[in-house]
This record gives sequence, C-alpha cells and structure tokens, in this order.
Amino acid sequence: MLAPRRRQACVPPSPLASPAPAGGVTRDDSPADDVLLARIGRGDTAAFALFYDRYCAAAYGLAAHLVGETEAARAAVEDAFLGVWRAPDRWCRVDGTARTSLLVRVSQAACGSRLP
Repeated sequence: MLAPRRRQACVPPSPLASPAPAGGVTRDDSPADDVLLARIGRGDTAAFALFYDRYCAAAYGLAAHLVGETEAARAAVEDAFLGVWRAPDRWCRVDGTARTSLLVRVSQAACGSRLP
C-alpha cells in the first residue's frame, strides 16, 4: 500500500494560473473542478488533494487578508475545505465555479470567526 502524499504548505499561485474550466481537463491535463467534485463525492482522496492544491493558496490568502491572524485564517480554510469533503454534491456554486464558491465559504468562515 502506498503511503499518502504529505500535504505541502500553500504557496502563492502562479500569475498564469487560472481556475479549471467546467468539464473535461485543464490546460495542464488535470481534471476540471466538476470532475474533481464528482470524484470527491465518491471518497477519492487523490481528487481532494488535487482540488486542495489548486485552491489552497487563494483560499489562505483571502482568509489571511480578512482576519490578519494565522490561526484564524487556517481555521477558515480548513472549514471551507472540510465542507467540500463532506458534501461535494451539495456544493453551492455561486457563479458556476467551484473556486468562487470556495472563496465565498472561506470569507464567511473568516468573518464569522471575528464576530463576538
């Protein structure tokens, strides 16, 4: 049995990076978001790892900007990705993209952590 790949810390995205288009594959031949979400719904941890790697930097950057605290930012990102893992089939698509939905959830979690 292969050992799970160790998660790397989020790094700033490349200026050339863009969200994956719906359906099919991206420019770099990785699965599109809707394909990944379907696979995540079947418990595919590799698909979740790809989704996480694709969006962790943007998610953490937004959370850190909103709360300014490392722990609160990490908690917001963790909450958002946990929501993806638990219910990818019910994932709310704000504008039709998983990226936007994820960032909306991160901002909700981050701002909620600052409420008294």
